[in-house]
Amino acid sequence: MIEILFGESEAGGVTIARAMQKPGSADQVVELSFDLDVGDISGSLLSEARKSQCLKKYSLGRWRDCDTVEQQKQKWNSLQKQVSRFKAYAAEGEAMRIWYSDAPYAVCGLYQVCSMLKDCDCPVSVVKLPEYQLKNEKTIVVHQSWGEVGHMDILDFTKDEKPLSRMEVRYYADLWEELVKENAPLRAVVNGRLVSVPADFYDFMVEGGIEERPFKECKLIGHALDYQMGVSDDLFLESAQRLIDDGRLVVVDDEDIEWDGERLLRRAEDMVSCCGLDCLECEAYDKTCRGCDRTEGKPFWLKGTGDKTCRIYHCCVERKSFRHCGECVLHKYIKTEHPEKPFMASCDRYARSGPEMSEEEKEQRLAKQLTHLEKLLHQ
Repeated sequence: MIEILFGESEAGGVTIARAMQKPGSADQVVELSFDLDVGDISGSLLSEARKSQCLKKYSLGRWRDCDTVEQQKQKWNSLQKQVSRFKAYAAEGEAMRIWYSDAPYAVCGLYQVCSMLKDCDCPVSVVKLPEYQLKNEKTIVVHQSWGEVGHMDILDFTKDEKPLSRMEVRYYADLWEELVKENAPLRAVVNGRLVSVPADFYDFMVEGGIEERPFKECKLIGHALDYQMGVSDDLFLESAQRLIDDGRLVVVDDEDIEWDGERLLRRAEDMVSCCGLDCLECEAYDKTCRGCDRTEGKPFWLKGTGDKTCRIYHCCVERKSFRHCGECVLHKYIKTEHPEKPFMASCDRYARSGPEMSEEEKEQRLAKQLTHLEKLLHQ
């Protein structure tokens, strides 16, 4: 029995499980991890377009200060060998057991393998990852892919193995041929069906994680992963990059990082600090000061006050864990009880700020801060 899997980790899990169950049988596992839910599928598995797509995850653009050239070479050589082994087993009429899930890459793999097996005289069966696994009366485990199932448990799922008739193999092969004709940028599982979708299909999941204040890119990825679409975080990184390229997000800091997910991003419209001031409007920004958020409340002008941290930042972010002063209970009280009074003027931290400014300049600055904070409150 030849085991066919579509991910590196899941193939590794079955390999270990087979070796523990029957020494010497680990070589009957074939890994076809070609990420067929993404990119051009008009060519063969070993086309240049597919090679480029498969090796993206090892690119220098994603991982910094890391020699990925050798990794890419080794991975592609391994995949070429896997395809050769698969074809040899199929020609010999070996029984094939395909492991798949509702993840788009796995459904694509199932359809594509059936396309290659439709004219071969070999038994074909499938093991589909169930929606959940009932461990005991108090525990249900949900997996998104076979790669999340431990090697000690994975072979237990063979009890759910289902043989495929020749008609079913041809049916899946036909579905693959339709997808190949469409050759969309992406393929996704929507309402239980694998369909062609545009390149920006997942963008809204990433965009929904954008915060008012600067944030790490990995937070966007985590927000998108909550949708449990069964896709690689590489796709969400591409969505984030698209938002950057479109001008909706701005990279604040990408120095001294190991991968793109560590980049500090912000909304493109402004860079409002917790007090309501926009750091982008300051002449010192990116010259003698990196901004309130990037310095964690330690802007350039502290050297003239003797404070270790901006008093407003310390009160709002460090002590009260607010995103901005608009969330302060003092603000809510003033708005409710004394709506005619600007709440910031009632806070002594604001009253003490800008001692070198005239009263008129202070009023103008306070008005601008209030406008920014009101905007943040309604986002």
